[in-house]
Amino acid sequence: MEGLQPHPNLKELYIKGYGGVRFPSWMSSMLPSLQLLDLTNLNALEYMLENSSSAEPFFQSLKTLNLDGLRNYKGWCRRETAGQQAPSFPSLSKLQIYGCDQLTTFQLLSSPRLFKLVIENCSSLESLQLPSCPSLSESEINACDQLTTFQLLSSPILSKLPICNCSSLESLQLPSCPSLSELQIIRCHQLTTFQLLSSPHLSELYISDCGRLTTFELIASPRLSRLGIWDCSCLESLQLPSLPCLEELKLGRVREEILWQIILVSSPLKSLHIWGINDLVSLPDDRLQHLTSLKSLQIEDCGGLMSLFQGIQHLSALEELGIDNCMQLNLSDKEDDDGGLQFQGLRSLRQLFIGRIPKLASLPKRLRHVTTLETLSIIDCSDFTTLPDWIGSLTSLSKLEIIDCPIFKLEDRSKSKIAHIPTIDIR
Repeated sequence: MEGLQPHPNLKELYIKGYGGVRFPSWMSSMLPSLQLLDLTNLNALEYMLENSSSAEPFFQSLKTLNLDGLRNYKGWCRRETAGQQAPSFPSLSKLQIYGCDQLTTFQLLSSPRLFKLVIENCSSLESLQLPSCPSLSESEINACDQLTTFQLLSSPILSKLPICNCSSLESLQLPSCPSLSELQIIRCHQLTTFQLLSSPHLSELYISDCGRLTTFELIASPRLSRLGIWDCSCLESLQLPSLPCLEELKLGRVREEILWQIILVSSPLKSLHIWGINDLVSLPDDRLQHLTSLKSLQIEDCGGLMSLFQGIQHLSALEELGIDNCMQLNLSDKEDDDGGLQFQGLRSLRQLFIGRIPKLASLPKRLRHVTTLETLSIIDCSDFTTLPDWIGSLTSLSKLEIIDCPIFKLEDRSKSKIAHIPTIDIR
């Protein structure tokens, strides 16, 4: 390529499949106007430069740099001067690095206009150091299996940050990010501690598949509206501020205590979806009584759950209730029940789904008080036998589903009682 020196005013350069170990001498110094550099499948290339120099910026006009499939790429410079810092990109706004298997460390300095950074499938990357990036708005770190150190300095307008599939990352402390709105930490299997400093605009936070995470500290996130934590079985304690805007909470395969710690500071909650919390036995009255805005409650795969009647009486705004695959749950009536007062509290319930509850033989009498009910679904309940005589009192019911209940039988006396329901699906 040494003899292919382009015009110095070249603005875009794409190189694909080049087999050389090094670039020609004109690559950085003779292209002062270059704005886009796209390098793809350069399997032999090891370094961008042979020798480092801090005298001049690196590609002074470059705005977009894409490195994709540089399998032997190891870094910016082959021979670095003692004390030499990483090259600067004064105009760089977008940097994407994919599939650079031999890249072990990455350092970026003085990139004041960088607004998007993506690093993905760099399987040997161990250390990532980013400077203060005043223009950085989006950053994504994905599938860097050996990454143990991630240092991010102040980024005042950073709004989105997914960190995914970094299985060696052990701890994570993020600086104050005043504009951060979305944060995801997914499948970081060695992560044990996580701290997020003040993030006044954070609205969505998801943490999943971090099996060794034990502590999680969230400081001052007054606008957080969606929170999801699942497959974090070792999580023992949360340090949470009040969450006055939290409306959606998803929790799966965590300890019961984590559920109550979050609910305690989340009174405006509108949607709660929990699954796989096997030490959850009941929904205590004193834990749910302040959730007066809750509209949707979904409970799945909670093998130890035995009762939910005690706590649901305060959910006066609840519109949707779904219960699925809770093998120990007993929804049957008791002789000393309260006559349905607990279900009477569900003054807004429109949809009820009951699936894979083997102890359900018939609908609980308490349900007859829920005259707002529009959709009733009973799915795959092996002991469910028949409809009660009072089914006709559910005057708002417009859809009835009874599916895969092998011993269910629709008796003749019940047929007239469900004649008012427009849609009936029994199979």
